[in-house]
Amino acid sequence: MNLLLNGVNRYSRLVQYNNHLISLSQQEICIASLRNYKKGAETCIVPIELPSVELVQGAEVIVPVSDSLMIIPDYDGFALFKIPSHSQQKDYSDLMHIRNVYLSYPKDSLIYTDNFLSVKGTPEITYNQNAIRFEYGISSLTHGEELSYQYRLNDRKWSEYTNVQTKEYSNLPEGDYIFEVKAVFRNGTTATDSFSFRILPPWYRTGIAYLCYFMFFLLLMWYVYKWDDVRVKRKKQQAVVEKDKELQELEKEYEEESARKERQIVELEKEKLEYELKHKSQEMANLMINFVRKNEMLTEIKSDLFKVVTALKGEGSKEYKKMLLLVSNKIDSNIQSDEVLKRIEEQFDLVHNNFMKRLGEKHPDLSFNERMMCAYLKMNLSSKEIAPLLGISVRGVETIRYRLRKKFELDREDGLIDYLSQKI
Repeated sequence: MNLLLNGVNRYSRLVQYNNHLISLSQQEICIASLRNYKKGAETCIVPIELPSVELVQGAEVIVPVSDSLMIIPDYDGFALFKIPSHSQQKDYSDLMHIRNVYLSYPKDSLIYTDNFLSVKGTPEITYNQNAIRFEYGISSLTHGEELSYQYRLNDRKWSEYTNVQTKEYSNLPEGDYIFEVKAVFRNGTTATDSFSFRILPPWYRTGIAYLCYFMFFLLLMWYVYKWDDVRVKRKKQQAVVEKDKELQELEKEYEEESARKERQIVELEKEKLEYELKHKSQEMANLMINFVRKNEMLTEIKSDLFKVVTALKGEGSKEYKKMLLLVSNKIDSNIQSDEVLKRIEEQFDLVHNNFMKRLGEKHPDLSFNERMMCAYLKMNLSSKEIAPLLGISVRGVETIRYRLRKKFELDREDGLIDYLSQKI
């Protein structure tokens, strides 16, 4: 309604006729076209000439007769009103001008001033200077006319009517803008002017910046891809390392288990060998004891035979003596000599890893009884068992032990058997 009725005066009567809205007040008649009401470009305002027409107070009436003729009752009767043609109205459409355009930040700088050629262009304004001020108005030929202004930016809604002839915008976003300003005259006619300008985006929203962002994004994606690829490879390598470690641990456990089993086998074989060695040593000791006892028994028998031979007298004694001497010779042949002992010593060396040979090399000054004493001690025979083998008493065995300790230069705390087992 403000656009249609100029928004200046107050009307007391509204009448719609065909495509027109007719309004009446004590001072003027306003005729607006309903076909183009949004722009308000076809609004005609005609003042009532006083005192030719004097409307009845409180009973303003207007009666349309046709599109261009209407009747208005007054105190003298009726007034016939004819709408003036468009050619009779004053044309102010070319009188509106945007005079100056300034950038007001950081200081005022003129970027456009009105000229007779109406050359405006489209200035580009940097983002950090997007505070712009417009100065506008009409030419001095119509300065006496009563009028008001409206403005808008980028086809938005027109502003309210104002008499101010400047408008300033600040902090506008980047983009293309068209500033329009309109002068609305008393008769309803309008005059407009416009100015186009462009606000450039900030450096971080320029095409080059977006290109850099895109390149950085590609670089970031490449880095993420490489990082993920490296991570996957590292994970695979770690899995391979862990697998190798597990295999090494399994191999180590297998080797330890094999070594343990081998040790067990070696220990069992060692125990078996020790048992066999001990058994062989015991057999050898028993053999030597039996050998000594047999020799002793044969010697006693031989001695008894000599006593019998000596006691034989008379006839036939000679034959008996001869027979007894034959028996004595057989006994002598069955009494084992030192050669048998040497063979036993050789067998002992085979069983005990050349013990007698090593003993002779390390202690060549030992006598035969001392060497045999060492062999019997190696077989863990007691002094009572050794005494008949050497043909001496138990005390004699202790004496030989003492001599051996002295020749071996053993201390009091050193054991003779330990020395023979570990050092020889």
